[in-house]
Parts: sequence; C-alpha cells; structure tokens
Amino acid sequence: MEELIHFTNSTPFHGHIHLMSLEFDAFNAKMKLIIHVRYDDYDHLWEIKAENVIDYKNFTHCSFTPFFRIKEYSDHFLIKHNTEEEIRIKLDIIPDEDPILLGKIHNFLKKETGLWMDLNNLNKRYITFPKSLVDKFRSFCESENLTYKIEEISIPTKSNLKLLFFGNDLIAPDNYSFRQPYILAEKFKAKRLD
Repeated sequence: MEELIHFTNSTPFHGHIHLMSLEFDAFNAKMKLIIHVRYDDYDHLWEIKAENVIDYKNFTHCSFTPFFRIKEYSDHFLIKHNTEEEIRIKLDIIPDEDPILLGKIHNFLKKETGLWMDLNNLNKRYITFPKSLVDKFRSFCESENLTYKIEEISIPTKSNLKLLFFGNDLIAPDNYSFRQPYILAEKFKAKRLD
C-alpha cells in the first residue's frame, strides 16, 4: 500500500488511474479493486483489498481523473461520523421559518464537516452530528441566540476505521466533498499485479 500511495502522491505525478474491476462481497464486508495506474513509462495494474468495509462511494466512472492521488487516513470526518457517538439535537425553532438562520446553520455545518454530512434536511428541527462538534455547535448557538436540547446519543458503529481516499488537493482539499471516490474499512492491502 505504501508504494502505491507514495507514487500517486509524488510531485510530478499527473497520470491516470482507471478502475478495471470492483467486487464487493456484502455478506463478508470485503471489497477488491483492480486499478490501472499510468504515467509516462510507469504502467501497472494494482489490486487493492479492503476488509470489514462499512461504506464506499463514488466509484461510478472507470476513470478517476482528476482524483488520482491515493491517501489513507485515520482521522477524517467520514471516520468520525462512524466511530464517535452521534448527538441528535432538537432546535427550539424550525430553521425553515428563518431563511437567514437556516443559511447560517448550513454554513457552520459545511465548514465543520466539509459537506460530507447530508445537509438536505436542515429545514427540520432535528440535527445529528458527531460528538466532537458539540462544543463548536454550542458556541455557534450562543452567538445566534439559538437554543436546543440533546434528544439522543447513539453508540458508534465501529471503533477502528481507516479511509482510503482518491483525491487531488490541487482541485479540492481532502476534507471537503467533491464526490471523490473513497472506501471506509478496517484494513487495506495493495499489491502490484505486473
């Protein structure tokens, strides 16, 4: 895995990564990708295996361009979203009745979550987010004279997750959602096939 990550993040690499195959075994929560990495005279097939997969997204095209830099994270909002307690709060007002407040809540959550959190239901009274955002949300609410109460605290689904991320920080920072392909799992392995 280290060789693949190092090569795709080396400064001159502006090559191509093509998805050749993707297999997901839902019963065993395993995934296998075969990708083709090409840059000048570097032309290799790689197999990536993921174990205990809980989520993967945006593998809808065979070309990953412009997201050709592969990184493995142990700290990212997508990991926190699945490894931390989730807090569900009930606002004392419905944000949809105050479009300016709705916009401020949207901007706060966009800044803190990088749009990795679904913000489509913000016009409702209930908002759910990872526990690590509680203090920042409390400060935001104080500055807006907004009151709320904690309705529910849910237990995390997993505790030891990693994120395999296909991004390009020249286009978008990795902590911000631009529909980059990613896999959220406990373990990743990669080997060159040729």
